[in-house]
Amino acid sequence: MINNRKKKEKAVSRSGFRRRIRFTGRITFKLIISFMMPILCIVLLGIISFRKASGVIIKNYEDSISQTLDMTGGYFSFSFQTIQAGIDEYYQDVNLNDYYAGLFGLSPTKEIQFYNATLDSLKKKCWTDDKIENIYILSDTEKSMVTTKAEGDSLYSDYMACSQGVKAADSIDGYIWFGKDMAADKLLGADSAEYAVRLVRKFRNMDTCIIADISDKAVKQILGRLDMGTGSRLALITGDGAEILAGEEPLPEDGKLIYGSSFYQEAVNSEEDSGCRYVDYDGEDWLFIYSRIGAGGAMICSMVPESNIIGQADDIKNVTVIIVIAACILAALICTVMAENIGNIIKQIAGNIKKAAEGDLTVEIKTRRRDEFALLADDINNMIAGMKQLIGEVMEVGDALYQDASQAADTSRTFVETSENIRQSVREIEEGTGNMDENSADCMDQMDMLSRKIDMVTNNATRINSFTEAAAAAIETGILTMDQLNDKTRSTTRITGHLIDSMQLLENRTKNIGRIVDVINDIAEQTNLLSLNASIESARAGAAGRGFAVVADEIRKLADQSLDSAGQIRSIIEDITVNTSEAVNTAREAEVIVAQQRYAVNSTTSSFHTMKEQIGLLIEELHSILENMESMEQSRVTTQGAVQSISAVSEETAACTNTVSTAAEQQMEAAICLETASGGLLTRAEKLGLAISHFKTEKS
Repeated sequence: MINNRKKKEKAVSRSGFRRRIRFTGRITFKLIISFMMPILCIVLLGIISFRKASGVIIKNYEDSISQTLDMTGGYFSFSFQTIQAGIDEYYQDVNLNDYYAGLFGLSPTKEIQFYNATLDSLKKKCWTDDKIENIYILSDTEKSMVTTKAEGDSLYSDYMACSQGVKAADSIDGYIWFGKDMAADKLLGADSAEYAVRLVRKFRNMDTCIIADISDKAVKQILGRLDMGTGSRLALITGDGAEILAGEEPLPEDGKLIYGSSFYQEAVNSEEDSGCRYVDYDGEDWLFIYSRIGAGGAMICSMVPESNIIGQADDIKNVTVIIVIAACILAALICTVMAENIGNIIKQIAGNIKKAAEGDLTVEIKTRRRDEFALLADDINNMIAGMKQLIGEVMEVGDALYQDASQAADTSRTFVETSENIRQSVREIEEGTGNMDENSADCMDQMDMLSRKIDMVTNNATRINSFTEAAAAAIETGILTMDQLNDKTRSTTRITGHLIDSMQLLENRTKNIGRIVDVINDIAEQTNLLSLNASIESARAGAAGRGFAVVADEIRKLADQSLDSAGQIRSIIEDITVNTSEAVNTAREAEVIVAQQRYAVNSTTSSFHTMKEQIGLLIEELHSILENMESMEQSRVTTQGAVQSISAVSEETAACTNTVSTAAEQQMEAAICLETASGGLLTRAEKLGLAISHFKTEKS
């Protein structure tokens, strides 16, 4: 019997197997995929945002540079118009026209006085106006008036012979703007380093012209206010091709940087007053911007490297790539750690459950976790403890049943031998009858004991059935609880999504406030220009414009204060935007954590369903044991009836020996039935022993 048990245990151990899980089915892989899905969405969002942001940044940069250049061109136009207006005072002066028409020749004294007074006025004009370096009124018929040391009776003819004079002679309806000319500078005694632009206009119907040199310092000061970025080039180009560069960058040997290029000629031939386009210059891509200055043919041009324009977008791209890579690495690390922790506790629980399924009920699941796995481990420990107690009681009943069945089998064999002896010899009837009475009495006692043991086994099986039904009800309650927790997790996810949407709406409205601040900055800059214009007008008005100058100064101060306030508002808005972005990121992290909790709740619910199925199988086995107990009870009743029949036969045999033969036949039949019933009882006892023998309830 022991060998049969060992063979049965080996067969059971061979039938168990461990399911192999592919990597794609593991929790680690699923968590990584779950984490990577929102990360991929973030990557896609970053790519789309970068493309849109880079396009907007480049467009805003281009518009800003164009507007700045247009404003500078407008300022140059305003400044040059102001200078022209000052020169026009002399051009339109009736006395000056009469002087060069020769009308003052009748009075030499008056002629000298007028000459000296006008020359002093020209010099004062140069001293008071920091934009005008020198003024020349050239003539061959009368003495020329110059603020330099130039001398000669034919200054007009000599100047008209040079390249600037030839062009000025062809245009008598307006002013012409020229750049530096070494031959003309030598003739006029001008210092080429002191002026940048030359303004020329010829008098009508007279061999006379008026010339004004614009200060190089004033022009470069205006150009120096513009910062087009590293490597950019900014130049004022006159109609004759002279270029005045901003900063200290030297011109090429031919003195031409932009003038003469194909894109410059396209700008000159264009009907638009300003514009911009990307051009190829020296093998590199540049943004070329231009703006016309008045009607004198002058233009202000700038060339900005394309790398400067896309630099800000590249910075955004680099930051986005770094953040996304960091987020991917962090997500991979977090999900790996979480998967390892969950995998370890699941492996520990699965290993202990496998041992319990193989019959080792001494296992105990220990964990330091404080989550649902801890509750699961406690419930499994309680279940194993209940099964251990139940199996212990069943083992006790099984051992007692096996002993009783063995004893009943021995008694049956003895009874058969006794019946054979009765058949062989009638002489031994009395002795056999006495032995039969004793054996019948012993058999009745054994049947009573067997009945009590069967009742005990039945009661224990009933208790096991009630325990398993209670465990099934507890698992059903756990499943309901996990469903409720899953519903609450969905609510938390929905609330987190609403919170993210609200924060993103706040961020968009903060950006709208930033646009309003940009409008305030534009208004302040325009106010500064208006203040500057007012200052110039007040200077022209002299003493009568002092009050207007005070008002213009106050307006400029208000504009500066508006710029400062707008800067502070922009700083505050940037802080709000940063904080809002951080809050959105935190809410998104919370949303990811809630999704992880929801996944854990679903996994726990699945484990409860698996336990419910196992408990159902256990209940079915217990019902089978109860049915076997009922069959044993029926066999016991049958055996007891047979023993009673034997006892009756024994009494009849003692009373009358004539009926010994008939009684012996009846006794033989009863013995056969008793042996069959005892054999069946012994077989069932062996099966019960094998069923509970592979359970281990104590540690070795």
